Amino acid sequence: MSFTVVFTDEASFQVLQIEEWIAERSIRGAATWQSAFQQAISKLTDRGPGFSLAPESSEFIEPIRQIFFRTRRGLTYRALFIVLSNLVIVVCVRGCGCGQDLADPDTISIPE
Repeated sequence: MSFTVVFTDEASFQVLQIEEWIAERSIRGAATWQSAFQQAISKLTDRGPGFSLAPESSEFIEPIRQIFFRTRRGLTYRALFIVLSNLVIVVCVRGCGCGQDLADPDTISIPE
């Protein structure tokens, strides 16, 4: 089964924040991060429900799953998402290797 991947506004904003933060330090690093991010997201189109539950999942009605990604020399990041029918909805993108805590359930909005 093939899944369509979409982003909540908050997840899209987080992606832009991460890219801008990296680009301020290295334009090349930002491009590499974007490539790693796109590779991870492309995996969701084939295997969305096949990824592990996120630690935050117990705080939600819908199971929250996660996919980890990183650049070769960069930190580890993760995208949190839910699967509804044939739709994968990315709800949050976090940098777990750069000191960010778990995502706060109060800041993640799950579309209905």
